[in-house]
Amino acid sequence: MKKYLLFFLLLVIGSVTYAQDRTITGVVVDENGEPMPGVSVVIKGTTNGTVTDLDGKFTITAPIGSILVFSFVGYQTMEVRITKDTGAIKVIMRSDSQQLDYIFENLYPLTISKFSI
Repeated sequence: MKKYLLFFLLLVIGSVTYAQDRTITGVVVDENGEPMPGVSVVIKGTTNGTVTDLDGKFTITAPIGSILVFSFVGYQTMEVRITKDTGAIKVIMRSDSQQLDYIFENLYPLTISKFSI
C-alpha cells in the first residue's frame, strides 16, 4: 500500500511541475525606444496569443519552455523562450528593410485610370 501511495504522490508532483504556466508581462518598443501598439504576440506552435496595447504593453500566460513570437509588418520576427525565471520582458523590434522593399516593389506598378461616361 505504501508503495502505491508513494508512486501516486510522485506522479502528481511530476505532473504539476511539468505543466507550470507563467504569466508574462512586458513591453514592445522599436529601435528608438518608442512603444509599439498592435504587435502580435503568439505562443509558437499554437493559436494562443495577444496583441500589444497603445503603450506597447502585453500580458500572456505561457508554459515554461515555450517560445513567444513577436511579429509586426515591416519588422523582423523576434522570439523569446520562457524559462522558470522569466517575468517582465522588454522586446526591441528591429526594422526589416527587405520586407519594406518587397512591399514597395509590389505597390509601385499600381496605376489609376479615369473612366468617363
